[in-house]
Amino acid sequence: MKLHKCHYCKIDVSPRAKLCPNCGEPNPTRGGVEGFRLVIKLLFILLILGMLFMYIFDGIILNVKPSIYLFSLLIGVFMFRQLAKE
Repeated sequence: MKLHKCHYCKIDVSPRAKLCPNCGEPNPTRGGVEGFRLVIKLLFILLILGMLFMYIFDGIILNVKPSIYLFSLLIGVFMFRQLAKE
């Protein structure tokens, strides 16, 4: 199992630890906060991709400049790469 750093004292701690063995802080790896951020990022990505598919399948994309379409597609790809890194 990969160890994580304590958010407060920067010592290696198990990701399932409830207290840091060095400084005694509760939730040393901030797992709940990171999970919340991941959910927010996922919802944002789904919102962007949903709007993109709405434009494509409704035929509105034909009225939009191709540069805007490519820009939104690149944003979607970038967001998926960022999400995959976490």
